[in-house]
Parts: sequence; C-alpha cells; structure tokens
Amino acid sequence: MYTLSYIATLDYTADGGPKMYQIQDTDTGKYYYVDFGIVGSSAEAVQYVRNYGVVRWGLVTGATKTKVTYNEHGIVTAGVDATTADIADSTNKRYVTDAELVVIGNTSGTNTGDQDLSGYVPTSRRVNGYLLGYDVSLSTADVADSTNKRYVTDAQLASIGAGWQLIMKHTDEVRTSTTTDVADTDLQFPIDVLSDYIIKLRVYFGSDATPDFKYSITITGSPTKFWVYGRQDGSGAGTSPGTDNETTFTGTAAISGQRINCSGTLLGYLFLDILVTTDNMGGLGGGTFSFDWSQDTSDSANTTVMAGSCIEYMKL
Repeated sequence: MYTLSYIATLDYTADGGPKMYQIQDTDTGKYYYVDFGIVGSSAEAVQYVRNYGVVRWGLVTGATKTKVTYNEHGIVTAGVDATTADIADSTNKRYVTDAELVVIGNTSGTNTGDQDLSGYVPTSRRVNGYLLGYDVSLSTADVADSTNKRYVTDAQLASIGAGWQLIMKHTDEVRTSTTTDVADTDLQFPIDVLSDYIIKLRVYFGSDATPDFKYSITITGSPTKFWVYGRQDGSGAGTSPGTDNETTFTGTAAISGQRINCSGTLLGYLFLDILVTTDNMGGLGGGTFSFDWSQDTSDSANTTVMAGSCIEYMKL
C-alpha cells in the first residue's frame, strides 16, 4: 500500500528538538517522521509507518488542549491551555488591566449618571485635611475673606472697638420708703481698668412732692478723669424745656446724692453726658458703672424709674 523509503536522519537536539527518522512515500511524495524514542532503527521506522500510517513525534499524554505547537514539518510538538495572553482581542471584546477591571467592577451597572447619591459619602476625599465622612469644623483660617467681609487681626479689632452699646430698661422699677441710693437693676454695665468711656444716660422717673428723687453715679474705684454735662427736670408735665425746674450743670467729679425736687405727682427726666477715665480699680481686674437712685425723703409713695430709660456707652 505504501512505497516507503528511509530518506535521512534529522537531529534537532541542538535546538532543543527531537532526533527522528525521515520516511518518504515515493508514490505520493509525502514525508513521515518517526521519533528515535519510538523505534530503534530506520528499518523499524519504515515498518512503523507501514503498520500505523501515522507519524509519531515522541510520546505525549492524550488530552484536549486549546493551544498547540507544531514545527515546520507540521508535526504537533506540544499542547497546553490557551490564555488571553495567547489570543488577540477584537471589536467589543477588548482586554483591560487588573486595575482597570477593579474600576469597572466598582461602577458598572450601579450608576446610571442620574443616580441619587444622597446618603453616600466619598470617604476618599478630604476638605482641609478632613475626610468628608466626618464632621468638619471650619474657622476663619480656612475661609478666604470677601468684599465688605474682611478679616482683621486681634490688635486691629481692639483698635476698632465695639462701637456704641445700648442698655435698655424694659420694665418699670418701683422703690418706696428708702433714701439709700442702690444701683438700678438694669442701668449698669462692667467697665475695664485704665480705659476711656463716653456715656449717655437717659432716665425717666415718676415721684411725688414729698419723696422727690435722688440719684448717684457710681464707678468702682476713683476715676482719674470725670467730666459731666447734665440736664434734669422734676417740675412735671406741661412745662416748657429750659424753664421751670429744669436745670443744667457741668462737673468734674462723680455725682453722689444729687437731688431733683419734684413739685407733685409727675414725670421727670434726667439726661447726662459723661466722659470718664478709669484708674486701676484698686488693683481689681475691672469694675462697674451704675446709676444708683432712691427717694430724697423716705415716703410710702411710689418713686419709679420708667421703662424706656437707657444707657448708651462706647469704650474709646
């Protein structure tokens, strides 16, 4: 059936290949190759091809593999499982790196582009060093200033001062049967040592001809400078400003026990403009400016400082 002839011995061992006999079918010109490990001579190689009609290239383990290796003679020399490293990608069947696969796994199919993300916090982002998953406390050190909302230093703020401060009396305060001047419940404020103040005092009161009205200005310690301009009237409703019992005065000392004569059950007023410089308050950390008042003559009739009385002051 075959006209087989031994042609040559082929030795590829120097290149890591086999050593084999080359057999030819002279009728068809087809070549066969038989590994030296299968037969012991060229004659046996010819007989092997005559018996089996197949080529043997070494002994291999039978299996189904997706990657095969063959030589220039068309002989299979190996078989292994193929991986993506062995196969070129194609349209819509592209390869990605391991890192890219993680990204895809984190996003694919879960975010449509208009998903409601409320309740989710990107914990990998930070603001001013704080993870967004935590409460963040900001100060002016973290935020730039803007037009008409400028920052100043502590020293600059002190030089600006707090501006005018208002202390308003919201309810009437009544006293009876007393000639001891005591600080008004509302008309007082704390003062600092070695400081200058401008103070505007406006008091509206009601009294009778017997008790009249008496007041003092109390400043903790002894002020090193005190200047006052005052206007007061206890003559009652219906009088004209600057007439009757209205008096004006100036002074350079703290006021103590100043009497305002009242001519009957009426309303009176007291306006004082004061400039004062405080001393070291006897070594204390600060003191109090207060409007103290009582009756000039003890009497059971009401003497009242009215709601609406006030102090305005500014630290210079």
